[in-house]
Amino acid sequence: MPEESEVDLIVQGPFIIPPEVTDSKERERILKSVVASMRRNPIPDGGPALTREALHERR
Repeated sequence: MPEESEVDLIVQGPFIIPPEVTDSKERERILKSVVASMRRNPIPDGGPALTREALHERR
């Protein structure tokens, strides 16, 4: 493209719509499931403190 060309730039992000859960029993079940998963996979004490750079370098 030659210098000074005009272009249209469209920036699009991910478009995710979470499902709406209106049933209180289902919400409670989901919450309990999330809490149980967090308890099964705790963040270890004394783990390394990751810097922003380290987090971006991990693949």
